[in-house]
Amino acid sequence: MTPKGFTCTECGDCCKNFSQNNRVLLFPSDMKRISEKFELSIEDFQNEFTYFEKHKIEGKNLTLFYLKDTNGNCNFLVENKCSIHSFKPAQCHYGPYNMFWDGQERWDCMIGIKVSKNHNTDEIDTKFISEYLNQ
Repeated sequence: MTPKGFTCTECGDCCKNFSQNNRVLLFPSDMKRISEKFELSIEDFQNEFTYFEKHKIEGKNLTLFYLKDTNGNCNFLVENKCSIHSFKPAQCHYGPYNMFWDGQERWDCMIGIKVSKNHNTDEIDTKFISEYLNQ
């Protein structure tokens, strides 16, 4: 899924500067996995670490959850490293070239990587949407 030749430089840039167009959308399975690691109920995890928005997708009203941030930085970014790396959200695992990627090279680590013309995020996007639609 990630283009050949891409190597994460651990710059932390994809974990910074969160905005309406750059944020971490959580799978229900992400919230379950992370809340279990923190020994929290899913509801307590959602209250402490997420915010939500209501959306209509394929005719179904859904509540989508996003990671909260502090001053635009992921709350799990500690000393420029992911403090939940071993159980991080799917979007972080598949990034920076997946999960609704719009084709933009946003960070230095992406510059110069050859991305095939037929690279798309359909597989992970479909998995995400399906997981939300089937809750």
